[in-house]
Amino acid sequence: MNKKEMLLKEKYGRVRGGQSDLARDLETIQSTVKRWFTDGSIPSPDYIEKLAKVFGKTEEEIKDIFGGNKKNFQQQNISGAGARGSQTINEGGNKAPKSSNAENELLKKEIELLKKEIELLKKEMEFQQRRKK
Repeated sequence: MNKKEMLLKEKYGRVRGGQSDLARDLETIQSTVKRWFTDGSIPSPDYIEKLAKVFGKTEEEIKDIFGGNKKNFQQQNISGAGARGSQTINEGGNKAPKSSNAENELLKKEIELLKKEIELLKKEMEFQQRRKK
């Protein structure tokens, strides 16, 4: 079990399903949280702050658990790589939204996964309703 999974187990008493609970506590979608746990994406500074509050850790502890070192966070958060709604600094020094083909493809896949998740939830609700009858 890695450090991230240990956090989930410590907070929610389980790893499986813990990502959903965490997404709910962070008021975000599950696929955002899933990326942090599966593909090595690094949470944005806003989420680092929220994760620290949720888990009762310092922001530095959360950074260590989710990214290893400050340099990773600085590089990702300056370049905007790997995060939805990320930003980059344009020539005028202003923050501007950054979008790439890879990011768009990732969002398309996320939408498809969410559609499948919705279908599964609908089927589960139908099953539960039939069981009650």
